[in-house]
Amino acid sequence: MSVSSELRLDGHVDFDVLFEMVKLLFDKRAKKNFQADNLGPIAELDDVKEVYGESKDYETEFGWISFTYEGEKRFLNYQYRNINTYEGLRYYEKLGAADMVKAETSILRIGYWGHAVNIMETIACYFGGWLVERDDYDDPPRRIELVTEPYAHIGHFARERSMPNLFSKWWPAVKDCGIKVPKSTVFSVPSELLKHFFMEKPDEDIAAVRAWVDSIVRPGLKEAGLQGLLFVKNGDFGNKFDADKSCMVLPDELTDAIININYAAACCGADMGGGWSELVVRERIRHDERVTPCIYHGLPLRSEFRVFYDFDLKKVLFTANYWDYDSVYGRLYDATDKIIFDHERERLESTFKEKKDAAEALVAEHMANVEGLSGPWSVDLMMTEAGEMYLIDMAVAEQSAYWELRPGNERKLAEARVENMRQRQKALEMQKAMLQQI
Repeated sequence: MSVSSELRLDGHVDFDVLFEMVKLLFDKRAKKNFQADNLGPIAELDDVKEVYGESKDYETEFGWISFTYEGEKRFLNYQYRNINTYEGLRYYEKLGAADMVKAETSILRIGYWGHAVNIMETIACYFGGWLVERDDYDDPPRRIELVTEPYAHIGHFARERSMPNLFSKWWPAVKDCGIKVPKSTVFSVPSELLKHFFMEKPDEDIAAVRAWVDSIVRPGLKEAGLQGLLFVKNGDFGNKFDADKSCMVLPDELTDAIININYAAACCGADMGGGWSELVVRERIRHDERVTPCIYHGLPLRSEFRVFYDFDLKKVLFTANYWDYDSVYGRLYDATDKIIFDHERERLESTFKEKKDAAEALVAEHMANVEGLSGPWSVDLMMTEAGEMYLIDMAVAEQSAYWELRPGNERKLAEARVENMRQRQKALEMQKAMLQQI
């Protein structure tokens, strides 16, 4: 019988995140295989003590990662299921590990030889978990706590690299599809630089970012032919709400812009999957100031079309006005932005109605031959004053604003609106009751 080291990680660790972690820590040429299965309704099972997630079906995940470490060719096996039967609880209670059994767990196994224990200990430091060094012994599992300092940048980096909306994941597939795109280049941010985006030691952090910009980014921009006015974002977040200090900048403002974007991403909760692992620099599509006003401190208020396209079905699903009045106006906090948006409402809405079919036709024609993307995505088209359409952004549909407006979702949308109204009414009643007690 083969002997393995077993590591039970805290919670549901996404397999793609684990894979990126293995590539970062052990072998950048690692390979993976993954399978998810649905085994039927949970209600039909016996002895289920806990269910994780919202699914009512018994779901399992299996995968393996092959890699080389210190000359050893290794296979790391991964297993997760969304139910817990507390299997083996009595046995592990005697070993003082009842908490391990009762926790939602991703389980890893690797052959017990060579550097197996070292590999498992290293992974555990980034997620936390319980390690059984060899599964043929009765030694109690050893608890390994998450080590916060390495996780702050290495673990964060691995999570971001696994995100589907990263610019580097979709840009290569569409940049030559036939729709006009801004000239763009992407830089991979070194993992050791990520901790400096937290700005805990500002002088040291700013100096580290500036050194990277001067030594890597500026030469890269020169080689890519990107000079003058630039549009800057990270892999998935651009901080357009503070445009003149973040995304609409000159080359000598790059360091401050990168820091502003990534710090803002952290502050608003967009850092997990917010693209810290990448810097994207793009040609800025100039606007006519005589025709198009700006909001958000410098962002041109040009017509934009969010076209939802299914790469599996090869068809346009529907299109939303990116600047939908009901969705945007209430979220504008600057009084000047509200005045401008009110003034431009008629132009934006009439242009959307007039050009919507053309935007959909453009996406349908050119996305049909795109390879490497699957399922529904949002495709953002921006229209210049001259009527030219530029593909400026994309994201998985489920993670895009306006996906809730998709055909067939009307009932859920109506139910959500009713629930929101109920919650608002409840809050008003509680506030009224509190005022009466004063």
